[in-house]
Amino acid sequence: MLNHNISSPNLLLTIDIVIVIHIFSKLFLLSCCVMLFVLKNFL
Repeated sequence: MLNHNISSPNLLLTIDIVIVIHIFSKLFLLSCCVMLFVLKNFL
């Protein structure tokens, strides 16, 4: 029980970081797709 209480904030922080990285990677992929689409249309 004590161990769980100690590791809980770390776990939450890790989950937070993973979620942020996931969102940024999704945004990055989306922007790459949009750029490719725009380039295809202009070329």
